[in-house]
Amino acid sequence: EKLRETLTAIGNGYLGNRGSFEGESASDVHYPGTYIAGVYNKLATMVGGKRVYNNDFVNCPNWTLVELAIGRSDFVSPLKMKILSYKHHLDMKEGVVARTIVAKDARGRITRIGSRRVASMHDPHLCALQFDVTPLNYSGAIRIRSALDGRIINDNVARYRQLNQKHLAPVFQGKAGRTVFLHTETNGSKYQIVMHVKTVVYQGKSRIRSAGKIQRRKGYIAEIFTLNVAENTTCRLEKMVSVFTSLD
Repeated sequence: EKLRETLTAIGNGYLGNRGSFEGESASDVHYPGTYIAGVYNKLATMVGGKRVYNNDFVNCPNWTLVELAIGRSDFVSPLKMKILSYKHHLDMKEGVVARTIVAKDARGRITRIGSRRVASMHDPHLCALQFDVTPLNYSGAIRIRSALDGRIINDNVARYRQLNQKHLAPVFQGKAGRTVFLHTETNGSKYQIVMHVKTVVYQGKSRIRSAGKIQRRKGYIAEIFTLNVAENTTCRLEKMVSVFTSLD
């Protein structure tokens, strides 16, 4: 899967984003990653009694994270459910990475999830994603959690895992008007990284006017939207993200 995430990455010259599924965090199978031009960080690690320095291209905060909870269940990735169908492709002409997943949970509820993601060429500081949820054999409550996650480490290369991998330090996270934001910095080079997100949710063709519930932790902020969905009706979350650093 990590190879497919590499092959389906998107970018615009200012930043690159691996083609990982929005509902997954870093693991042995998946590795979400956003890399911004010029954002490096040097750290020291004691290896065999010697101080070794590594200058890494920093994996920046994960702006793609979108998770789903059905009914009273916890947030569970559909990739942890029984997969009935799975499509993942990159449209190289349009620069869009897309997925369609049909999954069945432990209670037999079947859900189709579709996602599309792009990094803007018109304005390289902007990225966007679309996340669709369609219950195929049930009706009821669902929750969609959209997050900015700065609790990231550089952990994709096994042979470097003995080195210091934590390059990001939280500065502040909060809500500003109709957006949420996350401010982090590299802990050596002190580059400032700020991401703002504006999220819009639709139920069928109707836009949901109520704001999401804010969940925040150090280096992390999320909006949780609770929806009552009808069978074969699609709910859509649209997430517009701006990315700036102190190098800009």
